[in-house]
Amino acid sequence: MDEQRAEIAMRDPVELLVDGPRHRIYTPLGPLLRAGLNPVADLQAFAVTAEREWFSPIQPLIHSQPPAPVTPNLLHQGLEKLRDEAEEPPRVGNVIALNEEQPHLPGA
Repeated sequence: MDEQRAEIAMRDPVELLVDGPRHRIYTPLGPLLRAGLNPVADLQAFAVTAEREWFSPIQPLIHSQPPAPVTPNLLHQGLEKLRDEAEEPPRVGNVIALNEEQPHLPGA
């Protein structure tokens, strides 16, 4: 298995209170795809804080069988378009540098 690591640069430090609300970090999918991520292969997300490391369950980023009305072919075409339109993210060895992004929610 080829191991790669993608790091998201944080603009500002995030302060989380013990037992407080969670904080989600977003990054565009296109640069991950451009860097070679297979979105249906198993992966593990993690975060490093001053105190410890946090790991997600090992799972694919997206499921290979999308819900209706999205067909597998339509999903594949959309992922290819995201990959092809994205810029190649910077890479040092096996570490890919990604940018944090605020999510755009439809209708918001």
